[in-house]
Amino acid sequence: MKKIKVSELPLCSTLKGLFTLGTDKDNRSVKVSLEFIKEETDAAVKNAQDATAAAVSDAQAATTAANTAKQNANAAASAANTADGKATAAATSATSAASAANTAAGKANAAKQAAD
Repeated sequence: MKKIKVSELPLCSTLKGLFTLGTDKDNRSVKVSLEFIKEETDAAVKNAQDATAAAVSDAQAATTAANTAKQNANAAASAANTADGKATAAATSATSAASAANTAAGKANAAKQAAD
């Protein structure tokens, strides 16, 4: 019998009919189909990829929502600043009007006293 290195063996293209040794939940020796292991592993990988894609999608949606909230907050802050400016201008106008009214009232009182 000729000795051959493992690295010189041809690759197997299918796992069908190939088994390995393992143990079950009761620690008994059993044979396990390599095809079964591959199918279960492939399913687990697909589930992990699907979960990752869903997590990425959810993260992108959360980022979009956060950016929208930031834009809305900035717009609200801008509107509040505009309203503050208008309120300050209105208060200044009201103060000027009150001062003018007081001056007019003073002149009216002076004119009344002069007429008496």
